[in-house]
Amino acid sequence: MPETKANDGVPASYSGAPDAASIQSIKLQVPRIIPSPPNTEAEKMLAGQLYNCMDLALVNARVFAKTCLQRMNTQDLTDVDTRAQALMDLLGTKETGVWIEPPFYCDYGSNIHMGEATYVNVNCTFLDGAPIRIGKRCFFGPKVSIYTNTHPIDPYERALGDYSKPVTIGDDCWVGGSAIILPGITIGEGSTIGAGSVVTKDVASYTIVAGNPARKIKDVPRIDSDKPIPSRFIMY
Repeated sequence: MPETKANDGVPASYSGAPDAASIQSIKLQVPRIIPSPPNTEAEKMLAGQLYNCMDLALVNARVFAKTCLQRMNTQDLTDVDTRAQALMDLLGTKETGVWIEPPFYCDYGSNIHMGEATYVNVNCTFLDGAPIRIGKRCFFGPKVSIYTNTHPIDPYERALGDYSKPVTIGDDCWVGGSAIILPGITIGEGSTIGAGSVVTKDVASYTIVAGNPARKIKDVPRIDSDKPIPSRFIMY
């Protein structure tokens, strides 16, 4: 559909939602290689460029994610198989032993990748316009938020679209309750993020950070490479 211009100079394709009758539930397909320059709004999103989040394909993908989340968040908690299937349908990749307590919220799911034995407590929100890569044996307290989506500071550019930056969290990290991890952040392995922290800069491996903005508190002893770390979670 050709882009048209609104009277205020803002592209009309960015100024409203698609027609309700055209919306479907379709999982976001993440290409292995993003063309340069990117062609679709999804490719622009994954490439970190300004994109239109109200593009029909992206709206459809968020509907698919919300459908999976509804199954996960409202299913009988004893029906582990149904919850596990909803999680498999939702996420991009996950290894064994991943456990997410409901309710859980995300944008697409396709851009979330979780390592084995990772545990996510209640009311966490992972906004995954760009990839969120989480290592093995990570723990997330209640109400942790990971944001990859952000907006231009300039009001005119902000009216045109959004952009996203990936978040990467290494193995054996603990993120305390109500912590917020902002777009583009990398957290090194073995690190701890204090409850309520706002992480605005990369976190070095084996450190504890806390506060708003999060600052280094102290180092964490490094793991003996000859001593394997047990995995507590065997379900899923």
